[in-house]
Amino acid sequence: RYLFNSSHSMSYARVGYLTAYMKCHYPLQTLATYLTYAKFKKKDKWEELQALIKEAKIFGVEVKGPNINSKNEHFKIETIDGNRHIRFGLSHMKFFGNKTMALIEKLPEINDWRQIVFACCSKVFGAELNARSAEALIITGAFSDCKVSRQSLLGVVELINRLSPKEKEWLLAKLPDHPNITDLPTLLNVCATEVSVGKREEKVRGEAKLLKLDEYDHPAWIEEKEKNYLGYAITATAIDGKDVETTDKCVECHGDIVPYTTRKIAAIIDDIKITTTKKGANPGLKMAIISIHDSTGSLEKLPIFPEQFSEIEDILIQKNTVIVSLKMGSRGWVIEGIQQI
Repeated sequence: RYLFNSSHSMSYARVGYLTAYMKCHYPLQTLATYLTYAKFKKKDKWEELQALIKEAKIFGVEVKGPNINSKNEHFKIETIDGNRHIRFGLSHMKFFGNKTMALIEKLPEINDWRQIVFACCSKVFGAELNARSAEALIITGAFSDCKVSRQSLLGVVELINRLSPKEKEWLLAKLPDHPNITDLPTLLNVCATEVSVGKREEKVRGEAKLLKLDEYDHPAWIEEKEKNYLGYAITATAIDGKDVETTDKCVECHGDIVPYTTRKIAAIIDDIKITTTKKGANPGLKMAIISIHDSTGSLEKLPIFPEQFSEIEDILIQKNTVIVSLKMGSRGWVIEGIQQI
C-alpha cells in the first residue's frame, strides 16, 4: 500500500506553521498576497476570493473597493489617516483586461464627474475606456472620489454614448463650463435645439427628461452589482437600507464564545437546506440549515430545529432580510428564532 511520504508530512507541517505565523503576525501582508493570487486558482477563483475577504473581516482587516486613483493592478496595502487596509486590485474585477489597466495608468487623478465622462466617452486621455470596463469601474465605486452616485454616473455615460458624433462633440465642448452634474439636462435641451436634426431633436429632449440624477445608491442595488463585478459585496448590503435596531454583528460571533451566549443579528439569508431529523424523540421531522451574512461577515451551517422550523418556514427565503436570534450551544450557534424585517 501507499503510505503518506514522511517528507511530504514534514513539508506540509512546515508550510502550515509558517502560514499560521504570517497570518497571526502579518495579517495585512498575508491576506493581500493570498487575495492577489486567488485569480490564478484553477477552480473557482471567486469562491476563493469570497472566503478570503470573509476571513479578513474576522481578523479585523478591512478590504476596500477598487479606486481609480490608486491605480493598483493587484490587491495592495494602503494607509489613510493612520488606518491601514487592503485596496481591491483593479485587474481582479470581472470584464477587466490588460489594455484597460494600461489606459488607467495614463489617466490623471480623477475627482470630477466631467473627467469620468471624458475618460469613458472620448479619447481626451489618449484612448477611450470600453463600455464594459467603464460600467465595471462605475458600478463598483472606483470613481467614488468624485462624490456622485454610481447610478447617476452610469446613466450619464450611457446617455452620452448614445448621442450622435456631432451631438457628443458639442456636449463635451460645453462640459468644462458646467461643474454641476445637474446642469446636464439643460445642456441636452440646448443641444437638441442647436445641433440635433429632424427626429433626433425630440429624441435628445426625451433623453434629457428621463435622465435620473439620484444622490443616493440603494444598498441592495450596490450589493447585487458588486457581487456581479467583484465576486463579493464590499461596500454595502441590503441590510444597510433597513431601519433596524440590533447591535450584534456576524463578525462578533467567531472565536471562543461562552456557552449560552445570545446574539441578535440583522442579516440576509444566503443558503437554505431543508432536511429531516435522523435521531431524537421524533425522527423524520423537517428542519433546516441556513447561512446568513451582514456587512461585517457571515455565519454558515446554522441549524433550525423542528420546533422553530414549523413557526418560521414561510420566511426562509433566499436573499430575505431578517433578524436572527442565536444561542451558543455545545456544538456551535443554534437559531432560536427569526423575524421578518
